[in-house]
Amino acid sequence: QFSSNSSSHGSALSVSEEGQELIDSLAEWIGMALQYDPGEVADEYELQCKKRGVRPNSGVRAAVRGPAAKDGKYSFSHCCMGDEGVVPVLFALAARRDIRLISFRDCKLTNKVAPLIAVFL
Repeated sequence: QFSSNSSSHGSALSVSEEGQELIDSLAEWIGMALQYDPGEVADEYELQCKKRGVRPNSGVRAAVRGPAAKDGKYSFSHCCMGDEGVVPVLFALAARRDIRLISFRDCKLTNKVAPLIAVFL
């Protein structure tokens, strides 16, 4: 698929048509993996709230659309979502593999949801 051609002007890499398709496919996949649309998590959060009969929390909405979310950092501190409100958040974030920080500080959570959060982590 790949061969090297040497000439007086230096060496060049020659790529077959099949090799170029592989390169293009890989580049497209990497591009998709690197692109992050905060709207996807926000939409999933809204869907999970509706599915579970939980009123969406405005603080959570802001956190999942905020600039830090793009870097995999989610601070839900002081969102007062309660035990039932954390479930849609966890389901919305489940598809993200690049999460670096999650804070549920002062969210009115009890020990009942600790096992659920532990499973998510």
